[in-house]
Amino acid sequence: MKIIGTGSSLPKKVVTNDMLSEFLDTSDEWIFPRTGIKSRFVISDEDLVQLGADAARKAIADAEKKQDEANIRILQQSRDADNPIFTSNPYSRWQQKRAIRKEYAAAKAGKGKSARAANSTRKKAEEAVSDVKSAVSAVAEAVKKRPSKLVLLGLLGGMLLLVMGAVQSCT
Repeated sequence: MKIIGTGSSLPKKVVTNDMLSEFLDTSDEWIFPRTGIKSRFVISDEDLVQLGADAARKAIADAEKKQDEANIRILQQSRDADNPIFTSNPYSRWQQKRAIRKEYAAAKAGKGKSARAANSTRKKAEEAVSDVKSAVSAVAEAVKKRPSKLVLLGLLGGMLLLVMGAVQSCT
């Protein structure tokens, strides 16, 4: 198993050390030298499930982008092998690369020769997002029941593994 895409999502609310010192007996001068932390993100009115789903969408988009780049490289290499006469001229190579990118984009949009394959990949990605949403919902429920930091870290790590597994199964 390998990581082929990453994504993240942060809550909107930022709490600084100075804000903490207003209601705790501490200060930025005490916190920063010991932890290196000046501010942190805190969930206030955001939904944990939505944050997880946003991160999953970004991870899937990142993985798809890398997969698209690899697919285009493979198409270019196979065309070069099939037509070695076109590889000697830089302008011809540029035209070929441009044509391959257009053809690939059309296939992904469902208008080219490989429309069924592109639609299948898109459906698998949508299923992966749905699976991740349900996993994030389960994590959110578990966190609400037992808000322990250790449990939260374990569940988020498991969620990351689920996302990566779902993304990898789309390829």
